[in-house]
Amino acid sequence: MVDPSRVRVVGPLAPYAHGFCVELAGRGWAPSSALDQMKLMACLSRWMEAEHAAVWELTAERVEQFVQWRRATGYRDVRSPRGLTSLLAYLRGLGVVPDVVAPRADGPVDVLAERYRAYLLGERGLARGTVRGYERVARSFLSEITAADGGLDVGRLTAGEVGRFVLGECATRSVGSRRTS
Repeated sequence: MVDPSRVRVVGPLAPYAHGFCVELAGRGWAPSSALDQMKLMACLSRWMEAEHAAVWELTAERVEQFVQWRRATGYRDVRSPRGLTSLLAYLRGLGVVPDVVAPRADGPVDVLAERYRAYLLGERGLARGTVRGYERVARSFLSEITAADGGLDVGRLTAGEVGRFVLGECATRSVGSRRTS
């Protein structure tokens, strides 16, 4: 039988291994999936130790460095920050890892684009790279429809305005990209 608690975690994350294992079981994770998460935690902890990184230094940038290292060293699984979501949520819940800092919204376009970004990441669970592409297009559209005085009233949008923008975007994209946008 698979026993996730048998995974040996050394390094900066070692003090949190038992609690994370209990958390996974409490959330109903299958033992084999929990085992994979514990192995990932062990790998991250070893990497952090090699990088001389403390737990509180586990920022989004550090997580990105870790997944880049996994890709470069030939790992076939968890090659994006999304695979670390459960572990990072657990550590953030304990207050030992910094929360994700959202960029400051300066105007109506920034506010709406940030809400869209949060929706894509949180509700849709899309990868950060995909979200960046969607957000770029959304910002372009929102900037185009923003009034000269800086006001943004999406309630006044017409289907024609949206259609014109979409057709203009499609003209600059490959066929495959048009299907997914």
